[in-house]
Amino acid sequence: MLNAFYGLNLTGDDVVALGKQILKTESDFNTRAGFTPQDDRLPSYFKTEPVAPHNVTFQVTDEELDQVFNW
Repeated sequence: MLNAFYGLNLTGDDVVALGKQILKTESDFNTRAGFTPQDDRLPSYFKTEPVAPHNVTFQVTDEELDQVFNW
């Protein structure tokens, strides 16, 4: 859709690289605005309240969340 709309010739890898750059730019902005990794945390009820139909809770640790954008 990007190629058709903007007359580009992006590959799948180009789109992935663009997405990564956008996320890095947003992260840099948030850091400069004073946000910390604590601000990236989900509310605690995600880890304690099971969700139907499988009755599971969010099992990703804070340490794992801190590594999400380390590509």
